[in-house]
Amino acid sequence: MSKNVVKILKSEFLKLKNSAILYLMIGLFALEWLTIPVYLSNYQTSYTLEAMTFLPMLAYCLMLAIVSLLTMEQEEQANHCQNINSSHNRAKIWLLKLLARDLIVILPCLILWGSIGYVINDISYTFYSGSLTWLLLVFLNHFHHLLSLWAGKGLNLIISFVECLFIIFASNHAFMGNFWIPIILPVNAILIPEKKLMIKTIFILLALILMLDVIAVLTLKRNKNE
Repeated sequence: MSKNVVKILKSEFLKLKNSAILYLMIGLFALEWLTIPVYLSNYQTSYTLEAMTFLPMLAYCLMLAIVSLLTMEQEEQANHCQNINSSHNRAKIWLLKLLARDLIVILPCLILWGSIGYVINDISYTFYSGSLTWLLLVFLNHFHHLLSLWAGKGLNLIISFVECLFIIFASNHAFMGNFWIPIILPVNAILIPEKKLMIKTIFILLALILMLDVIAVLTLKRNKNE
């Protein structure tokens, strides 16, 4: 990893320090830590476990939409938006900005799913579900940040509510066998824990994340030319 990459990544982490973005993430994950394991320790059934697996996903849709909007506001207030659009490193800065947010949610996810695994005494289920949930977080992070380059705040939030509806329907087995709606793929893979489906889900989501990043870079280049 080059010194320039490390410098940019360190700068992105420093921007998150004491920011509304960090407080929002910590607040949401803290709420999950304090409620979900406790609830499952008192009401442990297959239905409650399924509900507590998918409920956080609804919050993540809204959280990442808000985070993407706060990111753009943070850049505008710090007068860094011009840096993103005009710098020779604009693509690198943008991608490392997303990477910083991807990495910062790993520890909270590990703590949450580790706690759930301890409560239900099933580490394999929590590792499987937690990994797919983190991958969903990464996809939502890249998707909503791309939307923030294209659309206004209202549309970004509206789409996050639509994502919530898709997750609700998918959790009720409404989209089984459907691979055209990215947001439901982790839900289906958790409902049907088959190795083939898991591999296909991971491959599709990683490919979509890469595609989102390519589109974001092309968007930034277009903005520079304009």
